[in-house]
Amino acid sequence: IRPRFPMGDINLDQNVTDDDMPLFFDLLLGNSNDPQQITQADFDGDGAVTGLDIQDFIDSLRLPN
Repeated sequence: IRPRFPMGDINLDQNVTDDDMPLFFDLLLGNSNDPQQITQADFDGDGAVTGLDIQDFIDSLRLPN
């Protein structure tokens, strides 16, 4: 069974934490194109990590893990 990761959990450790922030910004700035990471950070589902995903990522950091 494949584990299900919460949105925003870019490093795939089952938690959305500050450790995911550098990965999110690498995706946002185009410094990474890892498809699994993009899936975890693309909150609006448009296939890319853009400014439209920032607020949802910040909100995911605030949710209890």
